[in-house]
Amino acid sequence: MSSKAMADEYGAMNSDGDIAVVETFTLDSGRVLDKVEVCYMTWGQPNEKRDNIIVVCHALTGNANLESWWGQLLGPCKALDTSKYCVFCSNVLGGCYGTTGPKSVNP
Repeated sequence: MSSKAMADEYGAMNSDGDIAVVETFTLDSGRVLDKVEVCYMTWGQPNEKRDNIIVVCHALTGNANLESWWGQLLGPCKALDTSKYCVFCSNVLGGCYGTTGPKSVNP
């Protein structure tokens, strides 16, 4: 695969988005991380009952920008219909696009 094809394959990879702080996060090992930052993005609006949320999980190295991954599926009258649903996507723990990860100091 050429380097140009690889560069274009994933779209704009950056740490754009909002940050939520999880005060304490317990790993499966039992270790506790304090003040974990999670980068996320949303599209659409939650309804009054907040039962219209779609959570999109993605590649382990991905960023929170669903538009750069599955933009053709996101928007009004598409599979991830933002006129009906609030779509949420976050960067994974340990990722390098805004969520607490290898560059974080003493998480």
